[in-house]
Amino acid sequence: MDVRRKFEQSLQDTVEEWKSREEVRGIFVYGSYVRGTATMSSDLDVVIIWNEDEAPARLIARHKGVLIDMDFMTPEGIEVILEDEATDAFEVAGVISRLRGARIEYDPDKLLVDWLSRVEDYTWPEEMIDRVKERILESLSYAKKFLEKGDAASANYAMRLGILRLARLVLMRNNNFSIIKPAEVLSELRMLDPVSYQLFLRSFKLKGVSENQLMIILDDIKKWLIEAVERFEREDRTEEEVINLLTQAQRYYYGANGLTINGDYELAVLEIRRCIPMIGMALLRLSEIPLEREDALLKSLKENEKEFYEEIIMEYGGYDMQPKGIERAIGEATFLVNRL
Repeated sequence: MDVRRKFEQSLQDTVEEWKSREEVRGIFVYGSYVRGTATMSSDLDVVIIWNEDEAPARLIARHKGVLIDMDFMTPEGIEVILEDEATDAFEVAGVISRLRGARIEYDPDKLLVDWLSRVEDYTWPEEMIDRVKERILESLSYAKKFLEKGDAASANYAMRLGILRLARLVLMRNNNFSIIKPAEVLSELRMLDPVSYQLFLRSFKLKGVSENQLMIILDDIKKWLIEAVERFEREDRTEEEVINLLTQAQRYYYGANGLTINGDYELAVLEIRRCIPMIGMALLRLSEIPLEREDALLKSLKENEKEFYEEIIMEYGGYDMQPKGIERAIGEATFLVNRL
């Protein structure tokens, strides 16, 4: 059976299963399947329009050999974005980027038809761009402080956060909404800003990792991901924050695995670089350790989750950049963000 037919059957089954629910007001598909570039390692990206105040948590499931990444949106949540009332850039990107690349599968009330026509002329609000710039400069400032304290690993992490946000800012300035998945951010950045792209490559240390090394890393990460999920279930926890962190880590893991299989090693390393912190944050939350800012994640993991810190963070995080290199990258990033 060819790839497209397999995806089509999985999609049809998913639509049939969900459209009979009275809460469902629409279903659409987006991503590589719609673009015609899906392989057997790709996800089938589906969104359910859920007609209640709160939508269910995102689901990842496998059906007939196809990995289905299913998210839920409410009509009210979409209207908030389209009316420029949202304050979170990821919420905006999550709605606009998906709707712009959507293929409607179920739309009894023509809600999706209306939304698709309205997103065509949508542009990033200037105040949201300004907030992203502020967060970049905050992360770079934290990186400097960690350097002054002699904590090069934490400085490296905060610096990378700032540079990842810088990459997203470049996309936003070009009215591009593909800011959620790191691999997509890097792919878009490569075309839009070669200078920032080279800084990104150096800072995240994406080159020089072989397929065999990637598979070993992914195997070790999978063990910790399973451990975190089992710990969550064992303790009978229900916090939405932990669920979201573990789900995000799963998406990064599957993304890195698929990219490795397809030979996109640099992008696979980037997904790994983001998967590891998600697991770390979930572990801290499961231990009820507060984390005021993600910039301080490594410091907190070193103090509270030493085994994970030593086995995964320091082994596979690529945090061995020298202080002078970090300082130079901070300076370059600061210059670039002030230019935008």
